[in-house]
Formats: sequence, structure tokens, C-alpha cells
Amino acid sequence: MNMEYPTFEMDGHKFVMWLPQDTKREVNMQDFMRIPFGPGIWEPVTTKLVKEILKEGDVAVDIGTSIGYFTLLFARQVGNTGKVISIEQGPMQYQYMCYNAKNNGYEDRVWTFNNAAWNENKEFQLPILGYKDKDWIVKGKKVDDILRENGIKKVDLIKIDIDGGEDFALEGLEETFKNNPKLKMIIEYYPAYIEGAGGSVKKFWEIINKYFTHEEVRGEYENASKRTSTHFNLYCQHK
Repeated sequence: MNMEYPTFEMDGHKFVMWLPQDTKREVNMQDFMRIPFGPGIWEPVTTKLVKEILKEGDVAVDIGTSIGYFTLLFARQVGNTGKVISIEQGPMQYQYMCYNAKNNGYEDRVWTFNNAAWNENKEFQLPILGYKDKDWIVKGKKVDDILRENGIKKVDLIKIDIDGGEDFALEGLEETFKNNPKLKMIIEYYPAYIEGAGGSVKKFWEIINKYFTHEEVRGEYENASKRTSTHFNLYCQHK
């Protein structure tokens, strides 16, 4: 692996600042990951929660990985006897995530998929955040199918942060919810993004309440920026 690219550190992991194929970059990844929490760690309260609940040998699913912050955290927590299923819809973010996983020595336990977690298997124009770039066509797939096709039956933790497609992703996970009675999940709730992506806040809560008890992860975004009441992470435990 080419090690010449500049890196920065977060929570003990190294992340590449930029990749040469990212010709449209407007900011390096170090600056991007400082927003809104400052340097050093991303979503510190959620990070602490993950460290408390995810154990050696567990199986974790990271849906919406971006550059791989939580994928790497999961990989460290589950150790070489566990597995991380890492799913990212954006082609460029996917390349960063794959590079960072390899560069930190987690190739043995991180399985990567360049898909949009969805409620059916099809290619479509990404609606998240109102993007209308006709060239940004993603491969939507049910996470249930990704797991089944790769022989993953037991899942201990799922994290979902896909900027608005959460209700669609939840629909594609109901088989996993039914088959994993000890499952825990951390999911972003951002109603403006859900509605902006053509989704349904009502459907989001119907699925959450069907399978999980839940509580807000407090102390995260309230102190991070002016976005104090627009969104938050939910910590869900299977009923």
C-alpha cells in the first residue's frame, strides 16, 4: 500500500487527508472531520457508547460510513474474531473508507460494500439532501440481502447515518430485526433530511417502535454547533 499520502489521527486511528483520485475535493478530510466537534474525535458521546456496548467477537454493521470513522472504531472493538460489515453509498467516500480500513490493518475483519441501504434492490438517482446530479446513480440494496448473501446471521450492533434515507434502510432490515433479539442500534434521526429525501417520518417511527425501545443520545449535538434541536442519535435496544 502506498503510504505517502498525508494522514491525521482521530481516536487512535489514522485517516488519509486526501486521495489522488478525489479530483473534486474542496476541503481535506481533516478539516471536514473537525465540523462540528473540533479535532480529535467525532461524535464523542456516541463513540463512548459504542465502546461500552461493542465487544470482542461481535458483529457490527456500519451503514453510511463516510470516510470510516465508526467502521474503524467497530473493527478495533470486535477484534480479530469479530466482523464489521461496512456499507457506503458514495463512490468517493467508499474509497476513503476502504483505504483507511486497510491502512489501519483491519482488512481481516472489515467487509466493504458500495451500496445505498434501501428497501429494494435497484439503481436509482440519489435523493439524499436534494442532490440532483444525474451522474450520481447508486446501487440500492436491502441490507438483509447483503447479510444473507454473505452468510451473516448474527448481528450485535447496527449504526445508521445516511442523511435522510433512514426509513428506507429500516424497511430493508426487518428480517435482521426479527432474527436478532439481542440487537442494538444507533441511528440518526433528522426529520428534515428524511422528508427532503422523499421519505416518511411516520414510517421511521413505526419500524423503530415495532422492534425497539429507544432513548436519545444526549450531550452530542446540543453543544456542537447552532444545530441544537434539528437532529440527534437514537440508541435502540431490541424489545
